[in-house]
Amino acid sequence: MAPPKIVTGARVIVSIADANIGSANEVNVPAGVQATTICGTFDNCSYGVVYGIQAAPILGAMAPAELGYTHSEPVAISASAWRVVGAGPHVQGHVPTLQELLSHEYLVFTVTDRQTGKIIATLRDVRSGGYNTALQARQLESMTLNFMGRLPPEDETATVQAETPAPVPGATLP
Repeated sequence: MAPPKIVTGARVIVSIADANIGSANEVNVPAGVQATTICGTFDNCSYGVVYGIQAAPILGAMAPAELGYTHSEPVAISASAWRVVGAGPHVQGHVPTLQELLSHEYLVFTVTDRQTGKIIATLRDVRSGGYNTALQARQLESMTLNFMGRLPPEDETATVQAETPAPVPGATLP
């Protein structure tokens, strides 16, 4: 039976590759990254991409002449998890301690389809922005980890190769 084409939360694996610890022992570890942790306790993980758009107004026009892309905002990543004894935010979420802030390397987030093994998204150049913990009577302790990535995700539709524009011919001078 073929796997369904709809991706659900139970079908994906979220893993964090961290150059700050250990040695490579997982498949799909990007080059230059030394260790990957599969984060099984995350029950919610979201990320969003925002592109900057600049309007180009012209004098006397009622609307801008053009809307042009100018940049990519940092990617905001939020991951919620149940708090497990011995696997808190510094272990499970790779949040650096205060002493590690100046030397902590970038992280790489990978979201993989559990059934097909295909990578759904790869978020590179990620830094931890901290965490929040919530405690309630008769409830499990939860934590929310906040991250920010420098680059937009590479997903299954992305073309990674940059196209080089054709050179513009110069003017012929007499």
